[in-house]
Amino acid sequence: MSLFNFLILVWATNVILNILGVIKKLRPAMQRFDRPIDGGLILPDGSRLLGESTTWVGLFVTAIVGVIVFWTTNNFYTLAVVFLVYVGHAVGSFIKRRLDVEDGGFVPMIDHGDHVLVAGTFVVLVDLISLFDFVLAFVLTVVLTPVVTTFFHKIGWRERGL
Repeated sequence: MSLFNFLILVWATNVILNILGVIKKLRPAMQRFDRPIDGGLILPDGSRLLGESTTWVGLFVTAIVGVIVFWTTNNFYTLAVVFLVYVGHAVGSFIKRRLDVEDGGFVPMIDHGDHVLVAGTFVVLVDLISLFDFVLAFVLTVVLTPVVTTFFHKIGWRERGL
């Protein structure tokens, strides 16, 4: 897998999941169908396991994207990468809850890099990309994502930038 293909795969999956979030904001009625995967579970430290943003609809959308990508590439690894983008977001949510970050709060490298860290670790471990490409993908992601999200905030497509 080339660096370009890896970035397209993780960025496109991430964009689709972000679009889902925008749709939920624009169509509040959709929220009644979308439930958090953690079921509202509160841990002994008083915080949620994952929070409101890691949802069943997000997992379902990820599955659809994964199947489409798998059918078009006929490559199991691309399917795994798509699911690991979602897992990366879940891991990021888990970490943010442990850091006691309020909903919507920003944590550098977790908010814009969690999906690349998890999916990238996998593709490096199965020797699909080099460690150098993985680091480059992560750096590109954490540098470019705040620029893109700030732009979409300025034009009114996102609640917040950065």
